[in-house]
Parts: sequence; C-alpha cells; structure tokens
Amino acid sequence: MPDPQTKILHPEFVAWCAKLSLETGPCYRQFASYSVGLGFLTMTRDTRTIPVMRDALAARSNGVVAIAARGLGLLDDAPSIPLIAWACERFPRAEAYAIGVASETFDDPAVELIFTNCIADGNLQNDVRKERNARLAAGNGTGKEP
Repeated sequence: MPDPQTKILHPEFVAWCAKLSLETGPCYRQFASYSVGLGFLTMTRDTRTIPVMRDALAARSNGVVAIAARGLGLLDDAPSIPLIAWACERFPRAEAYAIGVASETFDDPAVELIFTNCIADGNLQNDVRKERNARLAAGNGTGKEP
C-alpha cells in the first residue's frame, strides 16, 4: 500500500528518501529530528554553533533555513546576513517569508537586506521591522527575547 504522506511531500524529498533506501515515513521522522536538533542548537546561543547554522542555510527546506537564520540572529552574527539573504533568493517568496520573519532576531541594522530579499509585501516588511524595533527599544537585544 502506498504511503499517504507521499502525496503531500515534495517529490525531491521522496526521491531523496528512496536514494537513502528509506521508506517515506521513517525518512520524514528522521528529517524532523534534524530540524529539532538544529532548533536546540539555536537555543544554546553558543558561537561555536555558527558554522553548523551557516551550513544549514544551504538546506532545501525553508523551515531548516529559517531555524538557522533565527539562531544566527540570536547570536547577531552579522557576517551571516548576506548568506541568509542569498538563501531567500533560492525559495519562492511565500516560502522565503518565514526566513525573513525568523531573522527579526538580529540586532544589526544590516538585517534590512534580509527583510528586502525575503519578504515581498512592503506592509509585512514594516510589521517585522516594528516588532524588531519594539524589541530593541525595550532593551531586548541579542540573547534577550521578550
């Protein structure tokens, strides 16, 4: 019997699972565990995780890229900003939006490049800017979430 998840997953992902000789269900669960692991790394706010998070920017999943962007923002790793902006260009605007929102965690004003590249709608860009500016005005800079 075919796996019902196959109908909702991206064909490239299904092909990747097949290449690894994994059934789609277990493969999806393994992928999800990688995403969770990356999320845990971001919570450490340890600069030693920067190379791993930068590598994750090359992922084909906008969710993985968004998690990495959030972590790099929490560390205010300004050299990653152009890498995140590049990552956004690889996704349709609807998917890049999540990356732009996740990047709100940057304190560095150069984050504007990400907002411009990731968020197509000017009103939504302004909403993210307002949230970021409110966080900074409240003294919640890098490593201090509201």
